[in-house]
Amino acid sequence: MDKLFSNGLYKLKVSDYKSLNKKLISEIYSMREKNKNGLIKSNFGGWHSKDIYVYQDSDVRLQDISKIISNFYSEKIYENKKNIIVSMLWANINNKGDYNISHTHPHSHYSGVYYVRTPKNSGNLYFDESYEIIPEEGMLYMWESHLEHGVNKNKTNKDRVSISFNFNFNDLKKQLKEQEWQIN
Repeated sequence: MDKLFSNGLYKLKVSDYKSLNKKLISEIYSMREKNKNGLIKSNFGGWHSKDIYVYQDSDVRLQDISKIISNFYSEKIYENKKNIIVSMLWANINNKGDYNISHTHPHSHYSGVYYVRTPKNSGNLYFDESYEIIPEEGMLYMWESHLEHGVNKNKTNKDRVSISFNFNFNDLKKQLKEQEWQIN
């Protein structure tokens, strides 16, 4: 864990990320083909997929990375080895000139990003505490959701592709309660 001021920034280099990313690229571009407009949230330009509610809906899209994110959270943050499933995730494609304004993820416990495709100068992740991360394919980062963060402009002619996610309080409480019932 890296310390980002008083908050933790957790990071993981995903093993075999090249084959995972190849599969994710295919899934994400297929998702964009089916929903070309996407959503507008913190993004200025670019494409933001519909939110995938993993815990509630068990959506079949992006399952491989969902499992990696969930396992990482359960092992490194929750630390009691209970299996916590990521609440929600979504895909992002930023083209040249696209960026994400500074924002937080209200009603969430932890948030993060996984980098699928990151050409050089395609937009660093920044935190308002004057901390920047140069995106690197195969890296997963997780932080407390109240931290203000954004993404600088993509200055290349190539797409920057990432998957963002949240663990929210309500799903966390439900999952822990369900696991408690299963034990008793």
